[in-house]
Amino acid sequence: EKMLPFPHFHPLGVVALAEHNIRVAGTHHGGRFAPFPMVLRWNGTRFANERLPDTEAWDDEDDGNGFLDSISASGLDDIWAGGNLYGHQKPKPHEVPVALHYDGKKWSNRVLPEPLTNITTSSPTNAFAVALDQRSARAVNAGVERWDGSSWKRVYSDYSREHITALATSGDRKSTRLNSSH
Repeated sequence: EKMLPFPHFHPLGVVALAEHNIRVAGTHHGGRFAPFPMVLRWNGTRFANERLPDTEAWDDEDDGNGFLDSISASGLDDIWAGGNLYGHQKPKPHEVPVALHYDGKKWSNRVLPEPLTNITTSSPTNAFAVALDQRSARAVNAGVERWDGSSWKRVYSDYSREHITALATSGDRKSTRLNSSH
């Protein structure tokens, strides 16, 4: 049993690529700062904080609080972490979706059009994210976005009261499973 090096870090997702390569996504609460997204990497000896890309929302003193609640990987050079940032700008609060991709060297932000609840991948050109419906005060799952290696595209939409509970891709890249409930 290993303790995480940040006592105020709340893990929300884990992906194990090897005994010496584990990523933990979550949010860090504590100190005088608002909660912010973090990814920790276990190298077999200790956890280290991954350097995530700067985004406009994270640089704004009023924004940047949020979390990464989903992480998935198809290999050492294809890791996705997803979540949302919450801003407090006037006239109303807003959500900024975060879809971060690690290519084996660095993390980069792959901007999503809508906030997300889940992200999964089977290859660098096959990732899926569950998007939220922003048309109502009570956000519900509205569809699935697919990353094809260059951009996100909507591949499934359902604006009923369906709630997508899980999303998974197969290693053969031939299928994606969508579980839902009403």
